[in-house]
Amino acid sequence: MAQRITSQQLLETIRDFYSDTSRPREETRAGLEEAQEEIELLLNALPSDEG
Repeated sequence: MAQRITSQQLLETIRDFYSDTSRPREETRAGLEEAQEEIELLLNALPSDEG
């Protein structure tokens, strides 16, 4: 089972990824775009609170 993390820990991880200067800028952008796509997919999969 996956370890439970807080939303704050998630954001810190994203910020750490962004601020890691050891990787090329293009790789950082690609990784953030991949994460964005995954997050959008997961958000769309959540049941709506409407209705």
